[in-house]
Amino acid sequence: MKNIFSHTCGIATGAAVFLCVGVVSVSAVADMAPQQKVVVTDFSPVWRDGRVEASVQVRNVSGVALDVFPRMIVQAPAKETMEDGALIIGAPVHIWTEESTSLNILAGQKKQIDFSFYLSSHLDSGEYELFMQILAPDGSVLAGAMSKIGVKGDGYFLDVSQKHCKMVHAPSSFERTLFDPQEAPPYPAGTAPTALCTVKNTAHARVAGQLRLRVNEFAAFGYYLHEPEVILGEIYNFAPGEEREISIALPSKIKPQVYEAAMQFVSVENPDDRLSALAPLRWTIQGEAARISSWSVDKETYLDGGKSQIDLTVSYYASPDLFWEESPTREEGRVQGTPLSRAALVVEARAMRGDKGVLCAREQYNLASASTPDLQTKKVSIRTNGCTSPELTLQIVSDGKVLSSAVVSGTPLAVAQVKSSSQQSTRLILLTVGILMLGILYVAGVSRRKHENI
Repeated sequence: MKNIFSHTCGIATGAAVFLCVGVVSVSAVADMAPQQKVVVTDFSPVWRDGRVEASVQVRNVSGVALDVFPRMIVQAPAKETMEDGALIIGAPVHIWTEESTSLNILAGQKKQIDFSFYLSSHLDSGEYELFMQILAPDGSVLAGAMSKIGVKGDGYFLDVSQKHCKMVHAPSSFERTLFDPQEAPPYPAGTAPTALCTVKNTAHARVAGQLRLRVNEFAAFGYYLHEPEVILGEIYNFAPGEEREISIALPSKIKPQVYEAAMQFVSVENPDDRLSALAPLRWTIQGEAARISSWSVDKETYLDGGKSQIDLTVSYYASPDLFWEESPTREEGRVQGTPLSRAALVVEARAMRGDKGVLCAREQYNLASASTPDLQTKKVSIRTNGCTSPELTLQIVSDGKVLSSAVVSGTPLAVAQVKSSSQQSTRLILLTVGILMLGILYVAGVSRRKHENI
């Protein structure tokens, strides 16, 4: 079986950062490459008794206003080992991702973003890597910076990561298949998947930790769709040097989608004091679904409040279980993923000034049946009349259910730099008055010079 959730990524710093560190994997895919740009400077994190404090300057150099989502990733650097005379470079270990609130940055504007959060008192002492990322609304990385900090901890840290875990797929009591967590194996709706993880206490003292899961819908390539659901689970006690396999019950889900539970051990007394790295566990709920990936419009400006035809190009993916070449047999007897059929794209335009919220136009377009995991594209047009600063709502619907939705408003998402017709009229009047005044002054000056020469 093959799927898009198992892929490798590199790390680059500077103008762009594409990072694969488990729970925050970001892949450089064409449909998510934004044209807008920001510049990150003065990234200066410090370590203070278990806390990370940092500030960063973010400047918008794109020429249009941007909505951005800052986040900081903490990871232990990759370790180098020698095996049979060969140098083996391991993978970095993802410790935590701290997210900030979204920001709107005007063209040319610079803003400072501050981070302050408790990380852990139990890390091994040493140097750790911090990645600052600025995300676009579609989850792609606009810019980033990297720095290192020295950490002092007591070393009571449990050894567990994604590579130590497996997702269990057991369609019957006689069958059981283990998958790597990043493969996101498919399950029927309502199934509560199980994961197996091997945990080792490398400290010379007993360590007690509580299991914590941060569960979220996971849109491919690392962008989360909603706020996470936090689940505090069982408390485990590990003797010095003990290694044990634990079974983790994941929550059942109904909605077809890819889900991720970021598993981590935390202190029983303080859930912000982390006792292990993050181990992301992913699974797919089978069924008809869709995900709007990106959109674009044909013009940079539209006549605000006048008659306009907005030509849209919408890109989307069909059901996530189609990313598997072969899904486990289900009740219907099919072995393939679920096609997206009888679906339609609904586009609505609403005024955001004047009669705010008033529906200006609504169109519905049938979508071709999609039975492959390839990116799908639909070009549509919607005509508006008297719609001031329009906001567009996109929805993919099937049998009365909304499978995916997106809002297109302001700059740079869609109807960019909407110009007011009243403003244009005012400017024209002022320009005309200015020209007349210059003409009057010129005539007056000529007459005065003639009078002086007489």
